[in-house]
Parts: sequence; structure tokens; C-alpha cells
Amino acid sequence: KNRKGQLDTVRAIGMLKEIYPDILYVIVGKGQSAYKSEIESYCTAHALEDNVRMIHDADDVALSFLYESSDVFVLSSHSDDVHHHFEGFGLVILEAYQFGVPAVGSRGSGIEDAIQDGVTGLLHVQHDVHDIKDKIETVLKNRQSFAQHTKDFRATFDWQKTVMRYSSAYTE
Repeated sequence: KNRKGQLDTVRAIGMLKEIYPDILYVIVGKGQSAYKSEIESYCTAHALEDNVRMIHDADDVALSFLYESSDVFVLSSHSDDVHHHFEGFGLVILEAYQFGVPAVGSRGSGIEDAIQDGVTGLLHVQHDVHDIKDKIETVLKNRQSFAQHTKDFRATFDWQKTVMRYSSAYTE
């Protein structure tokens, strides 16, 4: 199974489709073909073909367009003790913030450092499709409130500040 949790998000989108019939979830990136097929099969079985798109190769211009066109960014990664996977910080969330897009992401991972829960987005329980759905819905209903904080929070993560913090830690 894919550790990024896209199928969990697709399932949540299926529930949200009842409220938002035109909802569109765009998955960007290269994935395992078996997992991609599993997502496609789920979409076909649940009439989500018009609500889920997968894009393999998106250059910076396309990514900018996708971020700018989005209402919420979702990263539902799974931690996996067996295969020693732990989602890191989530730079893609900061990329979304640059465009004023709030985020929904998994608890129990580095994503918690990228999302100020209740401020720049919301955190959900890993694998909990109903919680993912509820968090996406809450962000959609309160998008402007979350969006106003994203760019300020993102600005705290620039390389110059990071280097200065590391430098300061080493000299102490």
C-alpha cells in the first residue's frame, strides 16, 4: 500500500461528494502502478471518475497552477513501524501555504510540525477516513479563516532563518 494515504483521501472524497458533487481531488506524483490501479478501481466502483485525477509529471508551472486553484491541500500519510516509514516534515504543505492554501494532514508524523492545528489547517487520525472527511469539510467551510494564517506561518520557514538557528545551536 502507498504510504502517502491517497486511497484514504479518495474514500473521504467519496463521502464528501454527497455534499460537494463537483469536488475534485488531484493526486500529483509518481506512484506504484499497483496502488494507482487500486485507486482507479475504487474510483470506478464508487462513481468517482470525475472527482479524482492523477497527474504523473507536473513541472513547476503546473504545480503552481494546481496549488493556486486548490481550496485545501491534503497529505494523509501513514506511519509504518514494520517498514520503518515515518512521514517527514512535509515541505509540500509549505508550498501550498505559499499560495494561501490551508492543509489537512496526518497526526503521528512530521506533518504535525508543518500544520498548526486549528490555525493553518487541521490534523486527522491516520487511516480514519471519517476523520479525514470531517477535517476536509471543516477546512472547506472555514477556508478563509485558515488561509489568512498560511503565508505568515510559511514565512517562518526560510533557509536564512533555519541556518541561523542551526548556527546558534552549534555555538551554544
